[in-house]
Amino acid sequence: MPIVIPLLNEENGVFADAVITAPAEISIIFSFTRSSFFAHTKYPAQLIDYLKSMLTHKAVGELYDSIGYYRHGKTILYRDLMNYIHNHDDKFIIAPGIKGMVMAVFTTQYYNFVFKIIRDKFAPPKNCTRDFVIKKYEEVEINDRVGRMAYAHLFENLEFPRNLFTFELIKELQDTCAESVDFIGDKVVIKHVYIERRMTPLNIYLQKANPIDACRVILDYGFCIKELAAANIFPGDLLLKNFGVTRHGRVIFYDYDEIAKVTECRFRRIPVYNDDDDTRGNTEMITAEANDIFPEEFKAFMAPDGPIGEIFLAEHNEIFDPKYWRDIQKQIEAGEYLRFYAYDKFKRFKIS
Repeated sequence: MPIVIPLLNEENGVFADAVITAPAEISIIFSFTRSSFFAHTKYPAQLIDYLKSMLTHKAVGELYDSIGYYRHGKTILYRDLMNYIHNHDDKFIIAPGIKGMVMAVFTTQYYNFVFKIIRDKFAPPKNCTRDFVIKKYEEVEINDRVGRMAYAHLFENLEFPRNLFTFELIKELQDTCAESVDFIGDKVVIKHVYIERRMTPLNIYLQKANPIDACRVILDYGFCIKELAAANIFPGDLLLKNFGVTRHGRVIFYDYDEIAKVTECRFRRIPVYNDDDDTRGNTEMITAEANDIFPEEFKAFMAPDGPIGEIFLAEHNEIFDPKYWRDIQKQIEAGEYLRFYAYDKFKRFKIS
């Protein structure tokens, strides 16, 4: 039976905070959505073998990532990928879901990763640049992902057999990603691509889930946004399609081109304009800057129609109040450390 004991380093000493024995819960601790442990060990391979004995479903490369050995993890991911494409007829297809305006995303039916390529041009209202998107992915790599953002490995000049790509995907890449993809004879060379774990897009998950799972996941969607905010991360684009659901039922954010620090945003109420008001006198009131955020607008696209939307509003209604976000800003600016646990709070020992 696997046993994990989380330790807290407090002012009065080091304390055992919980005892975790379920493999599924341990898997979440060693997740691709958390910052690495940066374990200092002379024998990383043996440590990975030990972790693999507890987490049999976990990919070895992902376990290397979780202890801070990114190069080992990336190497093993590449070897696994090359082994897969040379021993399977599974073709690359456009990833299911709503197409992104910034990224072209493709996958295979059975391989558990997605491939994300920056498009040559971004459709309105996106007005960022390629370099800006790359910088955002770099920020996510070094940031505390608090269990709510996926880690993506950057690869350059990956070469694949052309016959593994569907006609629709080849056309998509030719039309929108010509700067990043070369078609040379029977080969496809991708000059810049992010590879990250595949998840079910939240909007698709909610369409297929039973009522109980749908309610549980829509609530976790709200907790995901709140935990990111507490870590000084504002996702920017809060649409359901930009969040995914893991096999453990956790909601994860994976669209990084609009992320910003909560402390750099200005959260405002929607101005109220009356016909009797003098238009000239209200010009300043209705002006919005690039970093102005109006949380009251979130409700229109965050809360689905029907019962699950009502459940979401009952639990997370404060997300639509600018004061909620301003209070978080004050806490962060005051230097308050907001705790995050990689395990259920009900697993924690109670202190009498």
